[in-house]
Amino acid sequence: MPTMAEAHANLCSIYKDSCSALVEAFIKSYKQVLLLWPEFPEVTCNILHTLPCVCSWENHDKMFLEVERIIKRQINMSVLPSVQPFHAIAYPIGPLLALKISYVSNDFDNHPLPHLMGSVFGMHNREHVEVFYYALSPNNNTKWSQHIQFEAEHFVDVSAILQQGPWSVLVDLT
Repeated sequence: MPTMAEAHANLCSIYKDSCSALVEAFIKSYKQVLLLWPEFPEVTCNILHTLPCVCSWENHDKMFLEVERIIKRQINMSVLPSVQPFHAIAYPIGPLLALKISYVSNDFDNHPLPHLMGSVFGMHNREHVEVFYYALSPNNNTKWSQHIQFEAEHFVDVSAILQQGPWSVLVDLT
């Protein structure tokens, strides 16, 4: 449907994830979405992240300001921000918009996650952010899990809660 912003946004995701040959169609479709629904937060955040991948820097600074406005609005509304966590790391957003960081994993152990992310876990500036780690599996006390727990500001083993049943994930862990 040519006037349905959500349909165009889904088409954008297909183009973006398919292959680089569809980049022009992807950009055209994203622009169509923003014409139909200029306040579509996920699309604004996705296009900001994707356009630099094709060396398109047009309105880049203006788009950062728009994404920062979106994040502020979503935080004030207690809505999960539309910006992807790993994308936000690369954005020049102020520390007031990134006060808490949470890592949730089943593998804070001898697994590729801590092998690849191990140095990142301890690099957060604790003056600007509060860092939480939620372990979905029990700790087996390897050097990897010990290292993460040593660097963790807040490390919470929620594996026992999860073993109680699927309803337990609704518990507020903050």
